[in-house]
Parts: sequence; C-alpha cells; structure tokens
Amino acid sequence: LRQAERARLDGALVVMAMGNSGQRTSASATESVLFVGAVDRQLARASFSAYGSALALVAPGVGIEAAKMGGGLASYDGTSLATPIVSGAAALALAANPA
Repeated sequence: LRQAERARLDGALVVMAMGNSGQRTSASATESVLFVGAVDRQLARASFSAYGSALALVAPGVGIEAAKMGGGLASYDGTSLATPIVSGAAALALAANPA
C-alpha cells in the first residue's frame, strides 16, 4: 500500500478489486485505496465477492460481457469486472469537481 499512498499524495485515486474469495477479508480501510466489490443483477452481493470493513463501493460484476480472444463476446464474473465501472465513475466525478 506504500505505492498507493504515494500515488494519493501525488493526486491519484487508486481503485482496487476487493477479491473473489467470497469471504470476509482482514484488509483495513485506507484513504489510499478505494476497494470495490461486486453485485449481481438484483444488486445483491455476488457470492464470490470478498467483503469487510475496507469495502468502499460495489458495482455490477456478474455476467459482464466483454470481448474474448479470437473475436466475439463472452460473459465474465469478478470484482475485477466491477472495478473499471467504479474507476470510470470516479474519473467523471473528479473531472466535474477538480480539487
């Protein structure tokens, strides 16, 4: 987390996937990292999404369609699919309200 703290001091926002263990984690909440979990289409926590006191936000992370190697689309699950949604929303919010 040292690099995340350095990035925060330089004005960056670090957004990180909480993980896909489906269990409570011991990660601590920090000003340096915005931890993201995943929810399903009913806005319930995805069964695989880790959770705990560090979890800051959730976004859709189940059945996310994305390009697959070789062409076409595939459906994917994971907190790493939810994280770019939060990153994009945070970037728009920061752009509209610069520090």
